[in-house]
Amino acid sequence: MSLDKYTKQLNEIVRPTGNVKKQLLTAIENITDKINRLKEVIFLSEKRELSGICQDAKELKLLMEKLFEGVSRNQIKMTHLLPEVGFFYEFAYPEVEACKISEKRLQMLEFSEHLSSLESSVLAARVMNDKTTLANALKQYFSFVDAQLSANPEIREYILECTEQHETCLNSLTYLMLDFKSLLNKLNIPIVLMGISDDEGCQTWCDDDLQIFCSDFHALSSFNISYLNILLSKPLLADVCLPMHIILSPMEKRFRYHFCGTQKTNRVDMPEWYMSQVLQWIRANDYFLTVVDRDFISVTNESAVSVRLELMRGLVTLLLDKLNYDLGLSTSMPLRFNHKFSSNNYSDCNIPFEVCYPSFHSNSDDELLNNAQHFSHLIDVVLQTDSKLSKMMYPSDYPRPSDVLSHPKVFSRWLLLEQHLASDRLKIALRSSSSWFVVDESEGRPQCVDYFIAILHAISSRGRQLSDKVSQARFVQVQLNLIHEFYFECVVSLARGQPELDASMNRSPYSKSKTEKGNETSNVFRSLFSSHGRSLNSQPRTKKASVINQLFKCFVDGVEDPRSSRWILTMNAMKCLHDVMLEWANDQHYVTFWEDLSTRRLLQFGDPWLKDIGLNTYKTNIMASELKEHESQNEAFNESCSSDTYLGLHGGVFTQMLLLYSSQIKRMLEETVKVVLKDLKEKSSLYIRSSDNWLCDTSESGHLGNIKSENANLMMSTNASVFFHALHDWLYHLSISVHWKLFSHVWKSIASQLDDYFYNELILMNRFTSLGAAQLRFDLTNCLYSLFNLYTERPESFFSQTRDACVLLNLLPGTAELLKDTLNESVSTVRKDDNNPLGSLLELGVYRLTPEEALRILSLRVIVG
Repeated sequence: MSLDKYTKQLNEIVRPTGNVKKQLLTAIENITDKINRLKEVIFLSEKRELSGICQDAKELKLLMEKLFEGVSRNQIKMTHLLPEVGFFYEFAYPEVEACKISEKRLQMLEFSEHLSSLESSVLAARVMNDKTTLANALKQYFSFVDAQLSANPEIREYILECTEQHETCLNSLTYLMLDFKSLLNKLNIPIVLMGISDDEGCQTWCDDDLQIFCSDFHALSSFNISYLNILLSKPLLADVCLPMHIILSPMEKRFRYHFCGTQKTNRVDMPEWYMSQVLQWIRANDYFLTVVDRDFISVTNESAVSVRLELMRGLVTLLLDKLNYDLGLSTSMPLRFNHKFSSNNYSDCNIPFEVCYPSFHSNSDDELLNNAQHFSHLIDVVLQTDSKLSKMMYPSDYPRPSDVLSHPKVFSRWLLLEQHLASDRLKIALRSSSSWFVVDESEGRPQCVDYFIAILHAISSRGRQLSDKVSQARFVQVQLNLIHEFYFECVVSLARGQPELDASMNRSPYSKSKTEKGNETSNVFRSLFSSHGRSLNSQPRTKKASVINQLFKCFVDGVEDPRSSRWILTMNAMKCLHDVMLEWANDQHYVTFWEDLSTRRLLQFGDPWLKDIGLNTYKTNIMASELKEHESQNEAFNESCSSDTYLGLHGGVFTQMLLLYSSQIKRMLEETVKVVLKDLKEKSSLYIRSSDNWLCDTSESGHLGNIKSENANLMMSTNASVFFHALHDWLYHLSISVHWKLFSHVWKSIASQLDDYFYNELILMNRFTSLGAAQLRFDLTNCLYSLFNLYTERPESFFSQTRDACVLLNLLPGTAELLKDTLNESVSTVRKDDNNPLGSLLELGVYRLTPEEALRILSLRVIVG
């Protein structure tokens, strides 16, 4: 059989587009090329990659063999030459070494000559008493020394041996600094003693003095302190400019006198004493420094350092040294601002660059870290000082007192204390007699929610003040732990009942033994949470007894339901906290943690460091199984409530907590609706089974559009009053007790289930005369729909099955028979497209029922007489 015949048969079977023969030939060619390439690879044919690599390897092997042969020959030659050149080596090597030594000596002589020249310039400027020339000569001297040392570190020994030149320059620099110090004394700057600030601090200087101050300050600040530290035995702090060392020196002396050693003012339980002293110094000197910065320094040089910020930075350095010492992070407090220079000899060249001088030693670190009350008070004072510095326009990228709190030793203690104290405070809030009083009738929010949000806000405000992003993320983890604990306590209190609530508080996964609590008493609570929230014993905002307290008890006849009002209040509390988390999730502070993959990973999958320090976090794997179980069920709930609960927004760092709370709220709503429907079904049993109401004999009902005229004498069914009164009471009390966003879901769910209940239990289980159908329509329109009319403009849309069935039952006999024939014909017809029954149903206002269901409803009509 030829190829054309095969092609023709394939075209008939497949019916492809285009020329099949050409496509097959192209495919065969492509496959053939692939086979040839594989053969070339397998058999290492020429002009292919593998064959080329193999050929190159062979050539490389030959070259290496030739190289090894040459090395062997050269090795033999060198062996024969060694006896001949040994004499020349013994003669030439000492000469070469002597040349190197001479070259090094010549280099040192050139260095010494240039250094002497620079020293002469310094002495000449000193003789002329020209401070500007002297400052420039000193800068050239120090920069030359640094440049030579950077180019050749081996000359450090020789540099340190030139003590005479160094002493001359350091003495000249001391002369400039003493001259600047005398100017400061004349200006009475800095103001160290607060008593003289009002009388003398702002009245002893004029514009000429300020001009001289700015000139000297600019000249001294141009010295690079790192250059000076090469020659000094006691290195200076390089973070602060040189003239600021002179300004800060009397402040440091006063600070060390009062807040170090055995002075009565040096108390670890009173950190506000030395922090307030630093703030007072900043305020006392602020006017002078601001005038200098604004009117002189910024005018002459825009890139010059700010005198005010340099002073603040130096004083903050004192605070950090004091905090590090008190917390046990350093063994001594270094002397930071000392302008009395001493040269560094070669014998001292092994001294580290940062030298700490022993001063005052004590065991304050153990006392401060282990005493929860003192430690928590220190945290509050440090954060308050940090906040006050920010209000003084202290730059955020400068060292801050709160930086010491990010140290692992301190931060671990702080985080554990934060978690434990907040957890204990939460339990106290839930035990308080006023914790479940309603403070907002519109949301039904209990007071414990306000307490808890105040706790979370206090933790957040402290975490925001840290500069380390990872530390801030760990504070967010503490908040998540507390939110999960609040969920746990609420669920446990509902499961075990109120009498067992107090006992369950002590079985929380976050609770700790009595030995761990130590000094964590109520006064510590006041220390950590003093600025947030109201007292736990304060009275609620409203003294009105809420109707919520009577919920369920009033309607469950003769049965004391333990869920009663606590059930609704707990649901409202979880909903309020759910909304707060959604609002916080879109706050920039929390968004940054979600956008950063590293911090998101820590918050989602756990932080190993938190486990190492003993901070228990919620069990993510247990939560994941819970959330997976309810995730699919929550989708419909979230969609129905998205317009009211902002579920369309991303949960960010609170995603897991939001899903957990949503699933619990959904379960509680379903249980609430279940209780309501159970009571309503019990009270509607007589009404549902009262067939006499639906089989009453009467004349034919009027047309659908003429209801009022022909049924003006109708009234509510005799057995329906109990049901409708109960429904009215339920809706009313739920509307004023349940959170308004949750109530929207509650009444819609009640309406939907009542629709199914009426349709399946009332309509499908009974037969209706014309008067019975009119009575049903009257009950629904004037009683049922009107109860829901308070919450929606079109209540009948939530009773679609019942409404459609009522329309069909109230049709005129002729219209009903015609519709019945049309539906029967359409159902029995094979091609339904020719006779679509949906058009007839839509014309009559039936939108929910199918043709089969409509036929079943029409079959329930009873024609009398």
